[in-house]
Amino acid sequence: MSGVRRPATAGALEMNRAIMRLPRRIFQTPQGRQFFLGYYDKSPLDATNRRLLAQKATFVSRVVKADDVLELGVFDWREHSAFVPLAETHAWNWQQGCMLQWLGPDHRDRLLYNDRQDGQFVSVILDVESGGRTVLPMAVYTVDRLGARALCIDNERHYWFRPGYNYQGIANPAKQVPLDPGDGIWLLDLRHGGVRQVLNIMTLLETSHLSSMDGAAHYLEHLMFAPSGERFCFLHRWKLPDGGIYSRLYTARTDGCDIRLLADSGRMNHFSWLDDHRIVAYGGITTQFTRLRRHRGLVRHLVRLLLPLYHAVVPPKSLLSKKLTGDGYMILDDAGGTTLRFSPNVLCEDGHPTRCPAQPSLLLSDTYEDAEHDREVFLLDMRSETKIWSEKLRSIPELDSTGMRCDLHPKWSFDGAYFAVDTMNDGCRGIYLYAMGGVG
Repeated sequence: MSGVRRPATAGALEMNRAIMRLPRRIFQTPQGRQFFLGYYDKSPLDATNRRLLAQKATFVSRVVKADDVLELGVFDWREHSAFVPLAETHAWNWQQGCMLQWLGPDHRDRLLYNDRQDGQFVSVILDVESGGRTVLPMAVYTVDRLGARALCIDNERHYWFRPGYNYQGIANPAKQVPLDPGDGIWLLDLRHGGVRQVLNIMTLLETSHLSSMDGAAHYLEHLMFAPSGERFCFLHRWKLPDGGIYSRLYTARTDGCDIRLLADSGRMNHFSWLDDHRIVAYGGITTQFTRLRRHRGLVRHLVRLLLPLYHAVVPPKSLLSKKLTGDGYMILDDAGGTTLRFSPNVLCEDGHPTRCPAQPSLLLSDTYEDAEHDREVFLLDMRSETKIWSEKLRSIPELDSTGMRCDLHPKWSFDGAYFAVDTMNDGCRGIYLYAMGGVG
């Protein structure tokens, strides 16, 4: 009968509750301008969930040059206020920005970011209220939750070997060598400014040495503290004669001791800590095919004979390609246990995964662009291995597969009530902020 509300069934009520819990977009940066945050392991919101970090560029479709300045600031998204600039930097790239982040332990009063000053890559602690600045002697890569320590790489060396992830402005020819015996990972004391090397790259070349290492260009990146700050993970990478990159995933204690090689397929990529003992990662498991890349002589033969045939027969990102390389999501046990395949029927593409701080069973991740130039951000229930929410966002086709692309890089708030993505869905770089269900 018209005008009469029928009682809801139990199934309908449950469906309504599920819909209410789904994320919804609540804020986006102004269109026609270029805003982004950067990598997926840093919260865009302060501890109050009110101020949203943003980096503002003046262009969108070219590589970063040495004299390009990036403006750093915040939005008070609840008031939909204008961008409030707080600082500038000369050390940044499109993928990771300048490592801009709220600094612990309170994550509300101070910002940390990288810069280039007086011919040196440095990091800066900015007091948001007073404007006071403390300059530290190295650029940071990852910071512990207490805001006490950071791990650093040699960014002058990174300049030569990692386009798209490096900083411009210091082209030190002494660092342009395949192997720098002084390279490694440094621990920076954010409170007192002291810095010391805790891991030397030569130690990694002596760990399960492979002939493909010989004569190759080596570098370190993608450092990430474990939640407790007692250990960290990182990639040791070297370039192969076929133009590919061999990637090993390691963990170590924060003092550089107790180094553990967790994955040696050569195809490790993005990852994050689920807890202090487990890492979720996208990469390859060791197969007969990937074993070939360990040997320098075999790689050379592959370049000349097999690689052209492989690319002609095997479509990139195809199921056949993944079967040969063993690519997929996995869960790694830092204590040396077994490597478990994770959700192979659902998580088929590389992405940037992060566990929800409030609901450990929820995994936030994304994909690269598909044939229609759409990227997907999604939430996965790790217990049932099912996607419970997703949204497709457009990219700019001519920037896909370049250093100027805009990966979504989804990132949680500290309490897991919100997450944000970088996107080109509106034809410019922008930040979308989402609230989890029930959050205002």
